[in-house]
Amino acid sequence: MEQIYTYAKEHFNLQAMLYFSDHGEIPTSRRNPDSVDFPNLRIPMFTYFSDEYKKLFPDTFETLKAHQNRYFTNDLIYELVCGILHIKSNHYKEENGFASPKLNLLPRC
Repeated sequence: MEQIYTYAKEHFNLQAMLYFSDHGEIPTSRRNPDSVDFPNLRIPMFTYFSDEYKKLFPDTFETLKAHQNRYFTNDLIYELVCGILHIKSNHYKEENGFASPKLNLLPRC
């Protein structure tokens, strides 16, 4: 991840970066498809925003920061990406978007 970030920052005018895994994992245990322990269900995710992004979209960045301790599921990725990139779509549900001040879906952690 560090190499991808560094390369993108040096070569692509990186404004925002989103990473999430397709599954969670407990590093100290063997993989078990029948396990439903909470750590196995937690999916790592992080975002990066450049100083330029923060200047261009201060409201979006502050909204994302305000929602950082909310529960998140990977089926909300579409709304997250639309919000970060300011994409308008008839499929985008603002109430499901972590970048939206209208987020009204999930409780705080």
